Amino acid sequence: DLIYATDPSDRGPIEIGTMSMAGEWESLGLESSDSGNVVINADGSRVVTVNRVNGRPLMSVTELARGVTRSIPGERERDISTIPIWHPDNTTLLFAYRDPSGEWQIGRYRAGGSAPEVLAQGRASFDHIRPWQITSDGQTLIGVAWKDSTQQGIYAMPMTDSAVLTDDPSAKRIAKPERRPGSIRLSPDDRWLAYAERLADRSEIVVVSMLDPSKVVQASVEGGTQVTWDPEANRLYYLNERETPMVMRAVDFSVSEEGDFVPRQPEVLFELEDTDDVESLAMAPDGTRFYVSQRIKDALPEAPQLPQVVIGWSKLVRGQLP
Repeated sequence: DLIYATDPSDRGPIEIGTMSMAGEWESLGLESSDSGNVVINADGSRVVTVNRVNGRPLMSVTELARGVTRSIPGERERDISTIPIWHPDNTTLLFAYRDPSGEWQIGRYRAGGSAPEVLAQGRASFDHIRPWQITSDGQTLIGVAWKDSTQQGIYAMPMTDSAVLTDDPSAKRIAKPERRPGSIRLSPDDRWLAYAERLADRSEIVVVSMLDPSKVVQASVEGGTQVTWDPEANRLYYLNERETPMVMRAVDFSVSEEGDFVPRQPEVLFELEDTDDVESLAMAPDGTRFYVSQRIKDALPEAPQLPQVVIGWSKLVRGQLP
């Protein structure tokens, strides 16, 4: 007997758009064929997307007001290994990649400028490096460096050429999750860091104090995989992609006299009925809508066939031969 299966790897493109506080979807007319992360700058004027060209990731920047998209020039960005992030100046992008020798590099690109430049060199020994966010004053980079149980973690690192993602002693470990964290989001006032961490049998949203990293609190219930903050830093929002349908929840919180993050019971905002998979979530700067990259159910290709068993296939093949 012959057993075969179709290839299920083609999941279709990812659409980028906005979602109102009531869950109403509006497309921005942007698609990404790679990881689908939508990365919007702080003033909401530019979005960076990643697509694959000849098998390699290529970044593009779109100015939303004019609807103009420009591919980032040069060859260095084609080796990026992580989603880029915006600097608070709203015009500069940072991203991590490996050079031909295997060394990690931090690249920097200024919108409208020439080819990206090298900001800093990292370490080849790390399995994974990803910048996630820069503090509002532009002085500190929040990123993940991953190798083993002794080097893993979320770090706060000075934005200097010598210290970014290296062994510089000024780098401060904010958290040490057991598994690689996701959706790392710094509050607008730089006081709290929220991220998705695998706890027990599912992912949950965890909040850690930037002032005292020993203060760690679970903010989600029933799972959480994507998180973002209200611009006023008094509420966070999260999704759980494992739910069907997915639900957007809001969490208000207070701060105790001891400086602890005290979350309240999550509030259900709306269900995402037409969404199959949310790749990234970000709050618009004015706090009136979310920027979302998602796979729409109707846009997905047909489900792959299950493995088929063909009995007597050798006879069928011989019957087709002259």
